Amino acid sequence: AAGAELHPPSGRGHGSMPRAPHELQRELRAALDARDAVAEAMKGFRQLLELAAELSPRGGRASTMLVDVGSGCMMQAEVPDLLEAAPGGQEPPAIYVDIGCGVHAPFALSQIDDVARERTAQLQRKWRVLDERAKACAARLEESLAE
Repeated sequence: AAGAELHPPSGRGHGSMPRAPHELQRELRAALDARDAVAEAMKGFRQLLELAAELSPRGGRASTMLVDVGSGCMMQAEVPDLLEAAPGGQEPPAIYVDIGCGVHAPFALSQIDDVARERTAQLQRKWRVLDERAKACAARLEESLAE
């Protein structure tokens, strides 16, 4: 067809041409970046677990912690024991968690541990897949450079 672009073979499969090192380097960088993004998300859920532990019932004691007040500006604030602060023993206000695609869902403090651990397990599986992909790409790149 007129104006159709020809794309080189992917380098995968029988009889295909090997991929150029610069293409493999781009593929490796993309795999490493994706793996690092998943690692960063896991870090966020670990921090959420730490925060939930800090906000857990403390026998009416308030605690002092750093709070992000926007634009990366942190402020020291005294946070009351949320279970003591909830009227009539009701569940304290929800903690909103980014569940993906910019969507934030409300969770009770009592749910955070299960949610964070489940999401961390999912992210660990995804990280392992991306890590294997990066290792395979690095091996193909090493082979192409050795030729």
